[in-house]
Amino acid sequence: MLDLSEIFGPTIQGEGKRIGKVSIFIRFSKCNFSCSGFGVEYSTPEGEKKQGCDTYYAVDKSFKKEWIKSSYEDIIKDVKRVSLIQQDGKWIINKLLQDPF
Repeated sequence: MLDLSEIFGPTIQGEGKRIGKVSIFIRFSKCNFSCSGFGVEYSTPEGEKKQGCDTYYAVDKSFKKEWIKSSYEDIIKDVKRVSLIQQDGKWIINKLLQDPF
């Protein structure tokens, strides 16, 4: 079982070689990096004020009650479900990119 923080999309990739492409993201919990992140200020569920990574809920063990235990099979099912939504999302996103308002 894997600790999963979230699966989200469709969204637009904002960096790297695939910038501007419609994407689905899988965010796992328990990040093993010890960086200070982007200096995002946040509060834990217990009300403690902290500063760190912009994905603090996937890194800070104070949020582990919100993490989802998932098997590989469950993750694949969720990605397929989000991919079906993405089919419609591509049309919406492409329309917005062509004519925002």
